[in-house]
Amino acid sequence: MPALLLSIIFSVLPERYRKRYLADPDLNVKRGAILSGIVESVACALGLWLPYGEYYRVRVEAANAAILAAGGDKFSEAAASFSRGGLVVFEYMLEPLSLVLFYFFLEGLARIFATVVTGEVLPSMPLQVMAWLHSAGEKKKRERDLGPRIADVVRSGESTEWELRIESCRPKEWTALTTIQYQDQHYELAKELQGVPPRRFVYLLRKAPGGKVIRGLYHYRPEETVEVVGG
Repeated sequence: MPALLLSIIFSVLPERYRKRYLADPDLNVKRGAILSGIVESVACALGLWLPYGEYYRVRVEAANAAILAAGGDKFSEAAASFSRGGLVVFEYMLEPLSLVLFYFFLEGLARIFATVVTGEVLPSMPLQVMAWLHSAGEKKKRERDLGPRIADVVRSGESTEWELRIESCRPKEWTALTTIQYQDQHYELAKELQGVPPRRFVYLLRKAPGGKVIRGLYHYRPEETVEVVGG
């Protein structure tokens, strides 16, 4: 039971928080996503349906009172009679609480559908928005901590291990599978080193073998680090 409850709780969290608190972000959360989606949809459907009877009664009584007050005015009576019909449903669904409940009803259905059809665990949107704001704040802080953006320094070498040394003020998303194109030459990542500020990230590149299969081609320019912000 505790494991099932935890899977339900974790299933509504954005992936960044699931990864932080679970060794495997998909461990049991798919079942929890289906159950939490069902609970979310059913609870919101009941929240919409149960108060509607009382809302309808109050609106009908108000409409009847308006008809009596009309004193035979056909136009006023027609307007009051119309407000007792389908307009009540429309007005009810435009209530702030009704809109919120209807949104979470649809969200629950979407989360069930995504988990069953695609296997994707969708978090609750308000929590996802919070995660986006959290990520934006962390990114801004990290950008500030890394210091001002300046162009990379590229040095050539005659070492048997590397032929190009790139010193950058920002990390690059290069892996051993990345083919880096610079001045019409293809290189691959040989080694990463820790540099000194302001260029803390050092990459040693060697020429890619002639027959290497290119899986991801990166067109590198030393000025790109500055242009990310300036351009």
